[in-house]
Amino acid sequence: MVERIRAAGEDPAEYVEIRFKVPERAYAAWPEANRQGFEPARTVKTGARSSR
Repeated sequence: MVERIRAAGEDPAEYVEIRFKVPERAYAAWPEANRQGFEPARTVKTGARSSR
């Protein structure tokens, strides 16, 4: 649908929101070059404190 909106000359960002989620463990396992490419878009949410 995003491609159809774009092909019609519209901006898909006006209609839809697309997110990619990468678990922190998977992100940490990526090669440095991959992590650098995603760094500008990265957000980290803190979780609840654990008593462990």
